[in-house]
Amino acid sequence: MTMQRSASTTALTFTFTLALALPACSGGAGESDTDTDTASTSESESESDTTTDTAGDTAGVELDGACEGPLAEGGRLAVVGTDFVTGSVSSVDVATSEVTLDVAAATTDTVAVAHGDALYLIHRYGTNRVDVVGGGSYSVVVDGVAEPNPQALAVGADGLGYLTLFGAPEVQIIDLGAAPSKVGAIPLTDFADADGNPEAGVAIACGTRLVVGVQRLVDFAPVDHSILVVLDTGARAVIDVDPATEGVQGIELLGAFPRQIRVDPADPSGATLLVLTDGIERVHLPTATSTWATDRAALEAAGLTGYAPQAFVVDAAGTVAYLTAADGDYPGAAVWRIGLDGGAPTTPEKLIVGVASSEKLLERIGDTLWVGDASPDQSGLRTWDLGVDPPVETTTSPLSTGLPPYTMVVRP
Repeated sequence: MTMQRSASTTALTFTFTLALALPACSGGAGESDTDTDTASTSESESESDTTTDTAGDTAGVELDGACEGPLAEGGRLAVVGTDFVTGSVSSVDVATSEVTLDVAAATTDTVAVAHGDALYLIHRYGTNRVDVVGGGSYSVVVDGVAEPNPQALAVGADGLGYLTLFGAPEVQIIDLGAAPSKVGAIPLTDFADADGNPEAGVAIACGTRLVVGVQRLVDFAPVDHSILVVLDTGARAVIDVDPATEGVQGIELLGAFPRQIRVDPADPSGATLLVLTDGIERVHLPTATSTWATDRAALEAAGLTGYAPQAFVVDAAGTVAYLTAADGDYPGAAVWRIGLDGGAPTTPEKLIVGVASSEKLLERIGDTLWVGDASPDQSGLRTWDLGVDPPVETTTSPLSTGLPPYTMVVRP
């Protein structure tokens, strides 16, 4: 069995590779036929192998800063494009819709992360590298692991980068300066499943706390439940969020495959997260609890199961979600709208059809919904006005990003 490109698309891509043998679903350059969904113990685990308890005897997470996820407002979009042979990054001015092509090089499996004015590129399976656009590069290496497969980068309050790995049980700590380098690691072995690896993916910084989603997969199937692990970046250690329970505890999620995290705009303190699993979960960090904002059953009723959900955004009030999910033949997709917490619409309402995507190609900036469309006949970015109901497309043809869009992120 061939290891696929990323944690977020593994099962979906693997299924369609078997069924359709699509060249676009094979991995990037350098893929092998070795399943690297296992990990050996690396020497970096000894760098920080402690657990902290900041909540006393009460379950919860003591925060010292608001969570800082992807921007909900910004002036630019960084769009990673690929034709699954090569890749590049384009920049879009959201006010003028002007596109600047090829501002940086990418691979066939690259995701972008924006923090302040900086843009970081995570080149995932087959490349294992992080680039600072306009700066240096960092090669991701773990002793004894052929494919660390980096997934997400969050910048902590200390200015260091915290890099999750799908192929090894650690979060690497990176000095993102002129010559990026590893300065430490926090082991996640307490949350590993039978293959020795917890399969870490999404991450978000909340002051000196780092929240990391682990999927706990064996042969790409969940063994029990997914977890949000909370780290103390100051102590470089895992936080036990429920010290009254034996062992080291994270926040158990209700659904599987945590693939995207956003800050809940309904909580002005920045202490609540919205997590896309096979539903949308609301995670309140101070109490270490998760509840359904949109439950699994609501998405299942529309046929949106397993890896079908790809990306989501919410309105400014945090009452309505827009969700991109697979629809029809791969890479066919559509955008649905659904209310949170039982609000209207109570069942997913299909708004936009006939797009193609397999990654995170959905953003809201103000009253504009930006949708990436990788359709081979006319790929690019399309926009909808959310100020009217139903939303109206405001692009007469897709804004070309050169290569078909693969993923994107909002920038200042």
